[in-house]
Amino acid sequence: WALPLGLLAAAFERQWKGASESTDFVGARWFFMHVLGHLAFLQYVLPVFEPEVPSSSLSYEDALKKCGGSAGLADYRNTNPIEVLKSHAGTDPDEKKLIFYRQDKEHLQKRAKKFNSDMGVSDEFAKGSVLGVLRKLDKETDALKEEVSGAWEETKERIGRDISSV
Repeated sequence: WALPLGLLAAAFERQWKGASESTDFVGARWFFMHVLGHLAFLQYVLPVFEPEVPSSSLSYEDALKKCGGSAGLADYRNTNPIEVLKSHAGTDPDEKKLIFYRQDKEHLQKRAKKFNSDMGVSDEFAKGSVLGVLRKLDKETDALKEEVSGAWEETKERIGRDISSV
């Protein structure tokens, strides 16, 4: 933003001085003052209010292990097409080949079986996707809906009997 605002400062100086088109370099002083002031602000003032966050030498795999490997099914590597392609083109035979993550293809992920067992979904119910968990919740919701509608019908009958007896 230093350059566009510097141009605005230069235009302001030209307007203020009433410079015609024949006078060169009118406005250059305010342009350079603004750009230098902007850079000085970024270099010396801004770090005082917002300290720099120290970088870490921890690799992504080490950070994932540190978190207990619970990054879920989608993580940085399997959602990044470049990382997936690099894993398939790699020369290291011990490196795991990544599978590109898509929400409709979650069951293809290697961690999907572990994820479903943690959520309490059986293997025959879902192939290892979050969609299986949603299907289970949908079934439970349908059962609850039937129970509530049955109770509603009983209540309407009871109210109808009470009204007719009055």
